[in-house]
Amino acid sequence: LVLGANKPEREMEAHVKIDALVQAVDTTGNTITLLGKKVKVTALTQLRDKALDMRSFALKDLAPGDAVEVRAFEDTNGDIVAVKLERQTKPLANVILQGRMDSKDLATTSLTIIGIKVQGGPKTVWHLVDNGPGVTADVWFNSASTATVGNPIVKASGAEGSDGKSVDVTSGQVEVE
Repeated sequence: LVLGANKPEREMEAHVKIDALVQAVDTTGNTITLLGKKVKVTALTQLRDKALDMRSFALKDLAPGDAVEVRAFEDTNGDIVAVKLERQTKPLANVILQGRMDSKDLATTSLTIIGIKVQGGPKTVWHLVDNGPGVTADVWFNSASTATVGNPIVKASGAEGSDGKSVDVTSGQVEVE
């Protein structure tokens, strides 16, 4: 048995996940903006509409405020390229951001994932493994699992920040995937 054998190769390498509301759609440039970050949509991107169950669904059918789930990868230029894009029913329970951790700062309990700031707080639940026991922010930021910036895949779940370009996990969670 080969795990993931039924998934297309590009979907398996798609370590970026963003569940958020669409902020902008550029049909000329084939991009959508989520959390202030442009995401490229290509001819190879699988498009699906779970909200309206449309048989034919294209980038032009999206609008700002639509809830989407995107699976993507970072290309060699650092651009985010969607492998799968699904319009979801609203409202989203939480904004979800998953990807490689770019930076971290214990003093402010913040980190960045694919260039998007994630802000923690006193009520943030920190996990060193997916669904593992919660740990303190100090333990999480100083753990071997998060020691090397750029290596661990981190997942944050919370609310969209008031700036529209960040994730507020003061009442959410952060875990190492």
